[in-house]
Amino acid sequence: MRAKQKKLSSSFEQIGLADISAHVKWTGLAEAAQSSGAKPLGFTDQHHFLTGIVSKFFPGAEFNFSEKRALQTLLHPEMLGRNFQVLLLGKDFSEKLSGFQFARDAVTELGI
Repeated sequence: MRAKQKKLSSSFEQIGLADISAHVKWTGLAEAAQSSGAKPLGFTDQHHFLTGIVSKFFPGAEFNFSEKRALQTLLHPEMLGRNFQVLLLGKDFSEKLSGFQFARDAVTELGI
């Protein structure tokens, strides 16, 4: 984790300012989870994940200009929307979560 090229001792330092992104081998992670009895329950990009959450919890919400700009940065496919992914792993869980309502099948997407 880094904040302006400075290593942080905790991911809870400088929340919202620090870059805590990491490169993840999603298929390997899902396969390791499967070997422990868990399975991939959802896999999608940030755009679809956040769109699902916003549509469920903020239907018809009016956002101010700065909120709209922040959402645009997070959601737009050519900004951050497709650069980050979300993987849900679990056991004995069948409920479809709002963040994955627009997601394709996780197993198919991960190629496992």
